[in-house]
Amino acid sequence: TYKTGAVKCWGYNNYGMLGDGTTTTRYTPVDTGVRNAVLLSAARAHTIAVTSDRTVYAWGQNSQCQLGDGTKTQHYSPVDIGFPKQYEIVSLASDGVGEETHVTTSDGAVMSWGYNYYGQLGDGTKTPSCTPVLTTGFEGTPLPSPAPTPLPTPAPTTEAVMMSVYTVYSGKFILTENGGAFAYGDGSYGRLGTGTSDTSGFTSPQRLDVNNIVQMDTSAQTGIVLTGAGEVHYWGEGLGTSTTSGSGSDYDLAEMPLSSFTETSAVRFVRAGGDTLA
Repeated sequence: TYKTGAVKCWGYNNYGMLGDGTTTTRYTPVDTGVRNAVLLSAARAHTIAVTSDRTVYAWGQNSQCQLGDGTKTQHYSPVDIGFPKQYEIVSLASDGVGEETHVTTSDGAVMSWGYNYYGQLGDGTKTPSCTPVLTTGFEGTPLPSPAPTPLPTPAPTTEAVMMSVYTVYSGKFILTENGGAFAYGDGSYGRLGTGTSDTSGFTSPQRLDVNNIVQMDTSAQTGIVLTGAGEVHYWGEGLGTSTTSGSGSDYDLAEMPLSSFTETSAVRFVRAGGDTLA
């Protein structure tokens, strides 16, 4: 995006995810026509943009309803998906596979659309949705439609104030403002950190056994968090915590011993790679 909020894309374009009306691979930036963008998410084969007037635009592959426009029609140029403008989107994420889209709003709601085989939309079902659905327990403050002017002040909440949504392969994490974390979707290989390897999927958010989180990062199969006390907790496939032995307890969050860090200064950043952590 540019200072004007113009969205320009380049790269592979077989599903129209560059938004220039073609499927031609581009080696230099092409203009999508979107202006005043404030949030942007580029998935494997679709792209989502949110503009300053709260319009949500989507383009690219749509075989799993990942564009959220109520259809499964592939779009080669940006389309307005009709997202209700009474909600102010504050974060935007697409899963690593590129089959779902997830947003959080200023009043603490989490909304998702797309594929839902493992319950990764978090709405208590495994039914895919071509339009936004609310995540169970994170509905925010219900507002009438059309929204009144000015908008009412959201009711006070404890857990359900969102900071952001993170994704793993067919699974999701919600990080709350007060340092809690919730997971749902495909729990294979312990990638959700819930203490199990549930391949059937969690259709509603499960709280992780860690508090006071100040940073989180995830990859396709792993996750890591940093707490306000400087503790590092991690989970997922192939991280040296016996995560592939099949025992339920082997899928719990593990804590990195402070002796692992030779520097005297506190840990400041954590990042998750494919099978590695930093």
